Amino acid sequence: MKAVVAVVTLVMMSFCANANPTPCFVVPYDVPGEYENARAVFIGEVMKVEEPLTADPGGPPGGNFHRVTLKVEYSWKGAGFREFGLTKLVVLSNQGRDNCFSWTGFSEGKKYLVYAIELSDKNLVVTTGTRTTSLENASGDLEKLRKLEAVFLFPARHNLPKRLLVL
Repeated sequence: MKAVVAVVTLVMMSFCANANPTPCFVVPYDVPGEYENARAVFIGEVMKVEEPLTADPGGPPGGNFHRVTLKVEYSWKGAGFREFGLTKLVVLSNQGRDNCFSWTGFSEGKKYLVYAIELSDKNLVVTTGTRTTSLENASGDLEKLRKLEAVFLFPARHNLPKRLLVL
């Protein structure tokens, strides 16, 4: 109980100490939850980061996001890599412009583990609160994704009875 009070107090103090508080304290899902929530989960290398089409928030859907072209190296879900052999994919990214601390953006030439959600206009986007991270920091997620992959690709192995009776 003391720990909960301490955490709440620290969060409240951080908002009070900041003259322009940002209401974007986000705790990402765990790996299975993020996997379920994402439209695409994959490893990709950033080939190009393009500036937004507009700075107007009322502009076209996705127009105020950076366009990030990634070379897909491996896909667990929805990146078209397994299904159609797509090797390049474009996602939208706010590149850390919303002043939150969870996602800072993509850098050209770096590899990332990407969890992207789908917008209503069918664009894939990576925003604050995502588990997306550089590949060098993704070892824990990769281990859990491999376990999830085994369950989804080989479900019969995981439906075996706990004990087999031998007569």
